Amino acid sequence: MTIYEFSNFCFDTSTQELRNDLEEIALRQKARDLLQLFLENADRIVTREEIQEQLWGELNVDPNSLSQLISELRRIFRDHEQDTLFIKTIPKVGYQWVFHPTVVHQPQERKLIDPGSQRLSRRWIFAITGMLLLLPLSFILSDLLQKSEHRQSDEIRLLLLPFNNLTNKSELDWLELGYMDMVARDLNNQHGVETIPVSDLMARWKKGDLRFNKRELDAERIALISNWFPHTFLVHTTIEFENNTVIFEFHTFENGKFLNKRRVTSTNPMEVAREVSQVLYSELKLQAEAVFGSTVYHDQGFINEAYAKGLQWAYYGEFQKALHYYDICLLHDPTWRMSRFSKASALLTLGRQAEALTIAQSLLNDISNANTGEADAYLESSIQKGTAHYLLADILVGMRNPKEAETHFQSALNCHLPPIQKARLHVLGGKLYTLLGDMEASLREYQNALVLYGKLGSVQGKAYTHLNLGQLYLRMNTQISKAEQHINKAVAYARTMDNRSIQAFGLVQLGGQLAYENPQKAKSYLETGLALKRDLGEERGIAIALDYLADTYMRLGEKHQESVAYLMEAYSIWSEVKDPYNLINNLLLQSQYNLLAKDYKQARLVLDEAQTVCREQQDWDGVILCFLGYWEVAFQQGNFEEIRALHTQIDELLPKVSPYMMYHVDCFRAAYFYKVNRVEDAITLLESVKEKMGPSDWKAMHQTYLDIYLRTGETGIYVQLPIENNPLDRPY
Repeated sequence: MTIYEFSNFCFDTSTQELRNDLEEIALRQKARDLLQLFLENADRIVTREEIQEQLWGELNVDPNSLSQLISELRRIFRDHEQDTLFIKTIPKVGYQWVFHPTVVHQPQERKLIDPGSQRLSRRWIFAITGMLLLLPLSFILSDLLQKSEHRQSDEIRLLLLPFNNLTNKSELDWLELGYMDMVARDLNNQHGVETIPVSDLMARWKKGDLRFNKRELDAERIALISNWFPHTFLVHTTIEFENNTVIFEFHTFENGKFLNKRRVTSTNPMEVAREVSQVLYSELKLQAEAVFGSTVYHDQGFINEAYAKGLQWAYYGEFQKALHYYDICLLHDPTWRMSRFSKASALLTLGRQAEALTIAQSLLNDISNANTGEADAYLESSIQKGTAHYLLADILVGMRNPKEAETHFQSALNCHLPPIQKARLHVLGGKLYTLLGDMEASLREYQNALVLYGKLGSVQGKAYTHLNLGQLYLRMNTQISKAEQHINKAVAYARTMDNRSIQAFGLVQLGGQLAYENPQKAKSYLETGLALKRDLGEERGIAIALDYLADTYMRLGEKHQESVAYLMEAYSIWSEVKDPYNLINNLLLQSQYNLLAKDYKQARLVLDEAQTVCREQQDWDGVILCFLGYWEVAFQQGNFEEIRALHTQIDELLPKVSPYMMYHVDCFRAAYFYKVNRVEDAITLLESVKEKMGPSDWKAMHQTYLDIYLRTGETGIYVQLPIENNPLDRPY
């Protein structure tokens, strides 16, 4: 293990973690790779060609990629060390790391406190006396200090081991490092007591060497830890549950010898933790933004830095890590609305809509029942109520429940919202009305968003809105050129912000939608987008690109092995991140591949799995799609009795599905009528869809559904019917 120390930073090559004192600093993976490259070559200029080869190999990436990484590193260092130059640009050549680092090949033994005089020992006692409210730790530390008064050694090293979670509850895993880090930080910041740095412990902890999964530490283990981290005092903590009681047990050792054991129990696991948290963060109140982008601020009492860390991880797309910090905030104050809003948003991004929905509903209930008599309180309540309605609408759109989502959307429009939030609400309205099949209303909402983002000067807002407009025009298949114009605008805005994530997203979405119209062109967009997503390390974006690309290869009738590999890789990602809705889409694509390969047994098994997930999520649109998959299998097998039964099951579910899915079913049935030579029935049914949907939407469905459903079963290549046989080739 090599650790590079420079200024107030340290970088551990074994974990690629950058820390400033005890805090881990969030960086993208490529930025970590670049920082390590600079530190390993601190004595020379590193050329652009070397960096390209080390970071991307033969991958052809945007020329701005390196500049973005340099900007990210410089911004991080500038935020912490404003007057220090770390990276120097060598024009037309490359870059040079100009701050010479200290190289440490083993964890350093750090002198923490010198108790050479009685006065300094009394300072220890005074410092710890101020922590008596810290319940069990106060007893441990007072014992440590009594021992330290009589020591004649030259230094004291205090080692706090990560707490051992013996509860078998994975949701409490964050306590292992979270509590240790909080205690260490408080000892240092409030009382001048230093501990062996967390950065020194991380490599061992990640390997499992500091996870003991048992209550007692034996002499052999203590000796091993002492070799790794020489110390004077050691505190080992376990957390367990027994008969609905939480048990915190603290074991103290001095020079490898057991000193004492303290135990604290409570029937409420939150209480012990809350008392500890309250003391640790009593001096760390932060002003937090009231509601996403709002300029209204409020103080919730013990608002701690964990929330700021959560926002930081969310900014870098690490929503699972962000959730841990939001949970720390809610452990401290379960009623704090800001953390609940942020947690619900993170859960929604991770595809965990059901959990997000529960939090959002409880937030709306709390806000609606609150006393808002005074003007300021009323204004803040209106902002929070609007945000809660917005959040619920966003979740319900993701859950394909547009009818209920529209109710919350309209309620949010009637609330007082900051302009930035109002603009986001209009973007959501565009998505909502697209799902409801009202393309005109959808277009109006996106235009409203663009106007607001323009007034606010939000380049990122305009980029995302143009992306959504592009997707809307892609859905209306006759507007492909407009779709490309909007997505290209989004990509151009993204380049001005050095935002490769938006660029990749635009390419993937454009490619995914073009697969129906021009799969060859779609393939080019998707392969470039996938390479960018892999470079950025965005798992969800990678999985979306993989699903789209597999679908495109199927339409082209090529790269069958790649299609299977991509579908299974995406399936693994969706399963790991627990995103049920994208998992459903992936399973439906798998069933389509099996159908084209005439593996009907496997197609049914995959559809069974998809239907189970849909019913668990109450995703009735998804259940209908599964039934349509069974329908195709039955048709190819000539099982018309099953098709009649599926007709009945679909009719029973139609009252629960979105209007868009109703049109989808009608077009599918029309395609089926055509396949069995019931051409007049197909025309009649599709004319009724035309009447319901209106000319522009009908034109889109006219092209799209022929492309999707009227295809040959032999080759697996999606085709359009010859024009002379097209029952829909009529003037309208």
